[in-house]
Amino acid sequence: MSSITYSERIKIETFCELGLSNIQMGVRLNRSPSTISYELTRSASFVIFKVLGNTQSALPV
Repeated sequence: MSSITYSERIKIETFCELGLSNIQMGVRLNRSPSTISYELTRSASFVIFKVLGNTQSALPV
């Protein structure tokens, strides 16, 4: 299969918020659970950066 699409990334984010497992997400997206795991690991550093960036910008100077 091809790379994960933006639409699938949004769905993965939503599924995570709903508490679905990698297997459940994989079934719904017709992807391997390992593909879901890879995508979550790959995007985790972006999420951490985004959260820290928002926190840092909210701090008084």
